[in-house]
Amino acid sequence: MPASIIEEAANSKALAPNLRRDVAQAAFVRAAMIDDRITANQAAVFLQGVYPQLKEFLSAYLKATTPEARRLAAAFVSLKFPGLRPYVSAGIGRTSALEEIDSYRDNYWCAEPPAPVSGSGAQGEGEEGQPKPKPLRVPEFLQPTQSLAATQFAALQALGTAPNYFCRIAIAWAEKNPADPRAPEALHLAVRSTRYGCTDDQTGRWSKAAYDLLHQQYPNTSWAKATKYWFK
Repeated sequence: MPASIIEEAANSKALAPNLRRDVAQAAFVRAAMIDDRITANQAAVFLQGVYPQLKEFLSAYLKATTPEARRLAAAFVSLKFPGLRPYVSAGIGRTSALEEIDSYRDNYWCAEPPAPVSGSGAQGEGEEGQPKPKPLRVPEFLQPTQSLAATQFAALQALGTAPNYFCRIAIAWAEKNPADPRAPEALHLAVRSTRYGCTDDQTGRWSKAAYDLLHQQYPNTSWAKATKYWFK
């Protein structure tokens, strides 16, 4: 569904508080990544109330005046809080705290979200000897928005898996704004994401590029000293 409808759902008291929090973070991250500024701003305001620890970083997003600055602010808060992602997790969801690296690599997001479970939801559906799950039917109230939803989802997928995306954003920002105090930390966190996030065959290249820039441009910072390796 479009990010704007996800954000509307987050503001609906028909959802339980835990679901509203998860829907709100999905609305913000998705809208920020595709630069749907209005939706991202609205979701950010709501998130500040349910996740006070995000306030400083969401305020930076709300104050950003250019697409590049908004992308950096959104990537930076996502790097600081690995539980943020542009979709709602099914089942019990992520069990680690929002700001913690999950021990089982359930951090950030992949190029595509996990496939939804349909039918009875029993494990093993679709495997050999088991009936394949039926395709999910789009609810009537969402049908008029499917063109916009498809466009936004395609734009989201085109950005790739989170660690690669983070590295690109951190590198571009540090090259153009080397004096920004967030720049070396963003590079450090981007390299860290390539160790604990969802990777592909391009991740090693991006990890090394972020690592190299961090050590070349900010060699004496605590962030460079804490970044001893890049990851393939």
